[in-house]
Amino acid sequence: MAFAWAMAVIAVLAAAEGVAAVRTGWVLPWIRRRVLRPRLWGYGMLITSIGVPLALTTPVFLGRSDALRDPVVFIGYVLIVGGCVVQAFGYRLDPADRAPEPGVPGRGGS
Repeated sequence: MAFAWAMAVIAVLAAAEGVAAVRTGWVLPWIRRRVLRPRLWGYGMLITSIGVPLALTTPVFLGRSDALRDPVVFIGYVLIVGGCVVQAFGYRLDPADRAPEPGVPGRGGS
């Protein structure tokens, strides 16, 4: 039960961070340089913060025999993955990480 409360606190903090990014564009200082679109990143954080408690605490509350347990956990994992994908679209691409473009002089192309 302590695990469920810890997950609830983490989810609330993540949701607060997502709301701050969506409403004001504010992002935590240690990731600020990497985030290009803070509002999009914030929506991803909100989606993830809904999925984490669904996926991780549902078995604690519903138990093994409940028929709702597996679909709710699956929905939670889908939300986690979807939120991470949305967050990834909010990050800045480093030009050094991009593959060389063929045919463009100076970028490794021919």
